[in-house]
Amino acid sequence: MIEPSAQPVRRVLLAASNWGANDGVGNDVHGMVKALQRRGIEVGVYVAHHCDPVFAPWRCDEAQARLWAQDAATALIYHHSLGCVLSQALFMEARCPVRVLRYHNITPSHLISAYDRALADLCDEGRMALAALVPHASGFLVPSLFNAGELLRHGARARDVAHQPCFHRLADFDLYPVDAEVSRALIADPRLKVVSIGRRSPHKGHRHLIEAVAAYRARFDREIVLHIIGGGGFPAYDAELEAQVAALDLGGQVTIHAKLGFEAMLAYYRHGDVYACLSEHEGFCLPVIEAQFAGLPVVAYCEGGVPEALGPAQPHGLAQLDPDACAEALHALRRDPERARAIGAAGRAWVEERYAPIDLEAQFLAWLDTAFEAEGTGAGGAAGRQPMPVAQGVAGDDFDADWYRARYPDVARLAMDARTHYAWLGRRLGRLPKPPGPTA
Repeated sequence: MIEPSAQPVRRVLLAASNWGANDGVGNDVHGMVKALQRRGIEVGVYVAHHCDPVFAPWRCDEAQARLWAQDAATALIYHHSLGCVLSQALFMEARCPVRVLRYHNITPSHLISAYDRALADLCDEGRMALAALVPHASGFLVPSLFNAGELLRHGARARDVAHQPCFHRLADFDLYPVDAEVSRALIADPRLKVVSIGRRSPHKGHRHLIEAVAAYRARFDREIVLHIIGGGGFPAYDAELEAQVAALDLGGQVTIHAKLGFEAMLAYYRHGDVYACLSEHEGFCLPVIEAQFAGLPVVAYCEGGVPEALGPAQPHGLAQLDPDACAEALHALRRDPERARAIGAAGRAWVEERYAPIDLEAQFLAWLDTAFEAEGTGAGGAAGRQPMPVAQGVAGDDFDADWYRARYPDVARLAMDARTHYAWLGRRLGRLPKPPGPTA
């Protein structure tokens, strides 16, 4: 066990309730570990509950984590994604000067309570804990403006909030071989292959996707298949999906897969035709980024952090949760494959520019340098590298707030001032600040 140090901050303790392989939070933690090690910074990870065996070399026990958390030489970054008494207590009792809350968002409990009351309670606990965690944090890291908005509503100051996209495995997409058997089956299927990847959870919108397939078949043709891919854990929800498929007579056009290995998942990204997401809650939605990197056009409901993941290259962002509108978008892509390929190529280019692994690592380490330099300064010291900017240079006739809110409905769902939204996000997404037209 390492003893407390009197040296300047040169150690990072990451904390999380769980650390799984190949999920969004797990990839983010792992990406931080690798970036810190490449920089030569000592790093340990405290995991309160489940930890995938592959990550065992970096895991530290509770006693060591508590020792580090009291040491001025430590920067603590807590990945908050679910209620967890142990990891929350570690953060709340920490006395190291750099205490950063990495907020991944937490699913509202009403979306899952009918299927898993215990998990819903953990979601409630995690959301309620924000009221105590926010004042104790010296800074905040968020992957999306949607997540930042929640922190601001709990009292975080905008100047203390830094935007840091999640680390991911996009670099592995071009390094790993795809599953040959799955690839052959997909290539041989002439239908429109719609892909949806992620945990099979009640809030992820699978029922709406199945309705969209039914609408597509009723209005256009039968040449469509939906592949729902991901681990479950909600038996009653799975039974509902299977019953829905049977009731709509979609047995040949909807396939529900278990969680697949990485090579098989790559095959669906590589040989699918379009990615679809009608989720009712997303803090960011990494699969939308992955699909674009794979060159797929995306049809998605613009809820929560999805618009930020969707980016400016995708024209089929849906303002409303509407299976019929989803079906129309799918048919438009089916009808014009050249346009679909162009959208896919533009999406990949945007992701490569915005989420390049080397850039994410450089951004994270640059922010961390600022945190180290500001050791002991309290709030504002840990996240000053890339603070969320206020609306600047968007005033008067240069911005029409009412028009902007009406044109982009996701702004209202963020409960955020339209000018701030445009300055922080809308400009990056290529959105208009006012109606197009001739200037005086």
